[in-house]
Amino acid sequence: MTPRVAGAERSALRVSTFPDQSGDVARSVTLAGRGADYILGADGVEVSNLASTQRWSALASTYSTAPRPDRRACASGRGLAFNCAAVSERETPTTPRKVAGLAEETSLRDAATPSRSETCRAARKGLAFYVRRTNERRAQMGQAVTEPPLPPAACPSYLARRWQRKARAARRAFELWHRYHYAWREWLPAKWVRIARCETGLRWDWNSGTYQGAFGFYRGSWDAFVPHAARKARPYPSEAYLATPRQQYEVALAIWRRYGFSGWGCREEWRDP
Repeated sequence: MTPRVAGAERSALRVSTFPDQSGDVARSVTLAGRGADYILGADGVEVSNLASTQRWSALASTYSTAPRPDRRACASGRGLAFNCAAVSERETPTTPRKVAGLAEETSLRDAATPSRSETCRAARKGLAFYVRRTNERRAQMGQAVTEPPLPPAACPSYLARRWQRKARAARRAFELWHRYHYAWREWLPAKWVRIARCETGLRWDWNSGTYQGAFGFYRGSWDAFVPHAARKARPYPSEAYLATPRQQYEVALAIWRRYGFSGWGCREEWRDP
């Protein structure tokens, strides 16, 4: 059936249909007296000259009046063969790529995720390391050491994290403790430095049998004045040469509070030069 165009009779236009090579149907109008074919768009406007078959096919496909089939129409068999083939060609390649990419990503994630046995093995190693480091710090500060109770079949992930925090806290505490006891150049007054240098050459581990430590403590004097020394520096060892610089200084202050500098043979060294 030849479609009709408004005003075709008055303008001597002949309307005919031309099937495209792909199956589309496009409307063309032959102008009587010009012999040129024109495509009428949806709004009835001339679009392009159909001088060549290639251009006609492209334009006819672009301005086709055939409905665009969807996946549902193709599945029910109502769609045109070429359009259903195009739908299949357009949609089919993307699905395997997505599935393959998802499978590859899942495989990589599974490979990167450690198993439970590996996690428990690493947790046991970490727990042993952090317990050892924590006890080393505590022993250096003269504190008691502890061992965590662990059932043989347990996975100590929680204990490993807990002792990791304890190890970090013990390290910070040890740094403060070491500065307080051994950084004597920061806190020891100059007159006490002169006395210690005069007595023993400023040797904190000095031990002649009778006199010990940098300030030359007599053994009886050390035992007598340790209870009067500062509590912050406790626990004090039984021998002066085993004490830290801070502990020796605190015991020396206890003696000084009782006798002044008269207890040292180098007592004149306390005076400023």
